[in-house]
Amino acid sequence: MSNRGILGAAVALLLAACTVVTGRPLEAGAIGGLNTLSVTPVHGKAAAPFQVAYAISPCLSSGGLSITFSWGALAPAGQVLGTAATDSGCRATLSTTPPVNSTSHQPPAPGNYLVFGYVALPTGTPTPNTEASASYLVDVTPAPTATAHTSATAKSSASSKPSASATSGTTASATASAPAASGQSTAAASLPAAVAAEGQPDAHPDWWARAWQLGLGLAVLAFAILAAMLLLIAWLLRRRRARTGLENDRAA
Repeated sequence: MSNRGILGAAVALLLAACTVVTGRPLEAGAIGGLNTLSVTPVHGKAAAPFQVAYAISPCLSSGGLSITFSWGALAPAGQVLGTAATDSGCRATLSTTPPVNSTSHQPPAPGNYLVFGYVALPTGTPTPNTEASASYLVDVTPAPTATAHTSATAKSSASSKPSASATSGTTASATASAPAASGQSTAAASLPAAVAAEGQPDAHPDWWARAWQLGLGLAVLAFAILAAMLLLIAWLLRRRRARTGLENDRAA
C-alpha cells in the first residue's frame, strides 16, 4: 500500500472513531486544509490579555467545530489555553492571557512564545494536519523609576534658580567694573593726542621718496632691456655677414 493510501486509511479511522465517541462526524474540511493562526496584538505584558484566532480555508463546514488552543507547545506538552467553536466562516476566536508556569506558578518570563491551535482528538492530542501556530512576545516589564524621576526634577529646579546672593554679587561686580572701563576708555582716547603733542613723527614714510625709487628702478630696467636688444641685433648681423662671406668664397 502506498503512503497516500495509508494516510487516507488513517484519516478514515479517525473520522470513524470521532463519530463513535462524540456522536457527530468530525469536519473533514479541518483535516488537511489550509489552517492558519493569528494573535492580536502580537506582544504585551505578562498578564495582558490577547486574542487568538484559528481559521480554516477553504471553508467546507457549517460551523461548530471545536478548536483547542495551547501555549508553548502542542498537547500534551503545552498548556491548554481553552477551546472555541468555529463560526459559519470556519473561524474560531479565543480571548485569553499568558498562563502562569505550572511548576513555579509565576508569570512567563519575557521572550517569544508559540501559540498553537488545532482540532483535538478524544485523547487531547492534535489531529494530524490541523495544527497551526503563531508567535507572541511577552514584553519586559520596566522597573519603577518614579523616585528617581522626582529626585532629578527637584535637582533640576534647584539648579535652575540662582541664589539672591549670587545675583547681587554679579550686579555689584558689574557696577564696580563700569567706572574702571570708563576710565580706561578715556585714557585710550587721550593717548593719540598726547603723542601728537610730543611731536612724534608720522608712521607713514614720505611718498615722494617712494616715487623717486620707483622711477629709478624703471629707468634701469628699460636701459637693461635696450642694451640686451642691441647686443642681440649685433650678434645676428655678425652671423649673417659671416655666412655671406662663406658663400662668396665658395662661389669663387
